[in-house]
Amino acid sequence: MVGLVERQSEPDNAVGLMALERVARHDLARLNYPPADWVPERTGPDGRRVLDVLVAGAGMCGQTVGFGLLREGIRNIRLIERETQGREGPWNTTARMPILRSPKHLTGPDLGIPSLTFRA
Repeated sequence: MVGLVERQSEPDNAVGLMALERVARHDLARLNYPPADWVPERTGPDGRRVLDVLVAGAGMCGQTVGFGLLREGIRNIRLIERETQGREGPWNTTARMPILRSPKHLTGPDLGIPSLTFRA
């Protein structure tokens, strides 16, 4: 044990994450996610379908917005990100804040789904 927290091996972590993924998928199915698209299709002057929503920035907040829209049945969306794939968000690059600290009572971008909280 390290302090009061027992360290898990990599295979144990993978098993735990797979179990959490199953729970999250089950939670989402209970919430009827994803619902049917209810926004009428619109076309632009060139005859092509236009986006309903464009989200600039696909870090944690942009992905949360995208998930929230999908959860409400708004499916014709696009998230764009300036960083290259795999380097998006504050976790792989330098965040704007010198130290990322959040109060421990925050649940994160879970949108009311317990299995998507930081604690889960």
